[in-house]
Amino acid sequence: MNERLSRMDRYGQRKRMKPQRGGKSKSLPAHLPDLEEFEPEVMDVEKMPTRKELFPSQRLKWTRWFYNSLLYIFVIILIYLLWWGVSDSPWGDKYGL
Repeated sequence: MNERLSRMDRYGQRKRMKPQRGGKSKSLPAHLPDLEEFEPEVMDVEKMPTRKELFPSQRLKWTRWFYNSLLYIFVIILIYLLWWGVSDSPWGDKYGL
């Protein structure tokens, strides 16, 4: 079975220095610190939050806002039409609406 490496496995590893040809490897001067002491901590991919957690979708908020606005518009139009119908009726003329 062909196992494909993730990007972290493929590109996240530090490249190791190969010894030079001829059997001699360069060593750091004594006054320079060892690079292994300053190796940065690698973040564990499983501990990182998902993109959905970092940037939640606004779809639910906007959908709720849209339907609530439609409901308010419907109620306002209903009240206006009832007022208009009653004000032009004989009952509205008699009672002064």
